[in-house]
Amino acid sequence: MLCLALFALLCVIWASTWTTIKIGLNATDAPLLFASARFLIASLALLPLLRLYPVRWDRRLAWDGLLLGAVLIGLPYGFVYLGEQHTESYLPAVVMAMMPLHVALLAGRARNREEGVNLASLSGLVLSFLGVVVTLWDRLSVRFQWMQLAAVGLILCATFCSAAGTVLARSRAVGPRLMPLLVLELAIGGLLLLVAGWAMGERTSGLPLTWRTTLATLYLAVPGSSLAWWIYLYLNQHWGSTRTSTTVFFTPGLAVVFGWLVLDEGISLWVGVGTALLVAGIALFRRGQRRAS
Repeated sequence: MLCLALFALLCVIWASTWTTIKIGLNATDAPLLFASARFLIASLALLPLLRLYPVRWDRRLAWDGLLLGAVLIGLPYGFVYLGEQHTESYLPAVVMAMMPLHVALLAGRARNREEGVNLASLSGLVLSFLGVVVTLWDRLSVRFQWMQLAAVGLILCATFCSAAGTVLARSRAVGPRLMPLLVLELAIGGLLLLVAGWAMGERTSGLPLTWRTTLATLYLAVPGSSLAWWIYLYLNQHWGSTRTSTTVFFTPGLAVVFGWLVLDEGISLWVGVGTALLVAGIALFRRGQRRAS
């Protein structure tokens, strides 16, 4: 019951982050520095909780933090922030719905029995993704110019990186190491984004300190990162990486609602059919997972 409640909260938080990212990107010319500020603040917000997680700070923890900071934070969010500059706020949420397919394939390739994928669960993943596409069908009428094609490519790269990080985190972010590793990966990811931004010519002058950028950064940092990533890693440990990654089936539809409320984006009439396909796919996926276990 606790995992289910945390799962629902995580879906709502992450759905709202797509809109918030777009709000911030519209007010800045330094997307990577904007992303960096988010994760550096998020790591600082979690520091007081480290006292509850006594752990030995050794070379392995530092290496795992560097690995997950790059694969779960630096690379995927760098790609997303660069790509979303040239797309509508809903498009990254739709593309990220492909992540469970990558997770299932990577987990299966690693021959992890618990994460094994049979025909029913894989069919459920595909059906759920089709449901997401149908839900947002009329919202997908993007004029695919070269810049938009490049943006979609970046978001696809982010999807694969997130899937790889999800599988890697399962065996590393466990027990008392969960919180220290989370703080470390957020800080390292933020630093990597900072270095990448400076290397690409971004400067702090492109990130004006206005109420819009400040509120967007704080929301993305605290509930959107500190809280959300703790929930994510907790569920990743107790539910498994494949099931946890199915949050992306819910976030696109919720992202449309937030986009409508905040950015005045319309709600599609395809939502009913798409939602039915999505729910059916999730039911089929869970049935397959029960059979596999």
